[in-house]
Amino acid sequence: MNAETSRLMKISDLHFDRKNPRLAEFNLTDDSKESEVMEILWEAMDVEELTMSIAASGFFRHEPVLVAEENGRHVVIEGNRRLAAVKLLLNPNLVPGLAKSIPGIGKDAKKALQEIPAISSTREKA
Repeated sequence: MNAETSRLMKISDLHFDRKNPRLAEFNLTDDSKESEVMEILWEAMDVEELTMSIAASGFFRHEPVLVAEENGRHVVIEGNRRLAAVKLLLNPNLVPGLAKSIPGIGKDAKKALQEIPAISSTREKA
């Protein structure tokens, strides 16, 4: 994947950037659970609105996430809110306390969200 071209990547292969400056005040570590990151994004960064938008209109393919490979993992450097919204739409029970707030989507919508566009980058470039 080069820096100019986006490609579809499986949601299951994408990981949150726990070093993201927007998340710094929450003292996340590399060991922080994914559900903890999603709950912070939901409560502090208005992922609910984004979840509603993606549920209604789908993922905007012209807005790829930026991904850096770090320690053998694909870390989303830019697009953590979108990643959280998609993960919650695919499985509302990832954060049990939020499940009732996540809109249900159909089988075709879930299939379309299994992969999202991503552009390879580095932390420095991002």
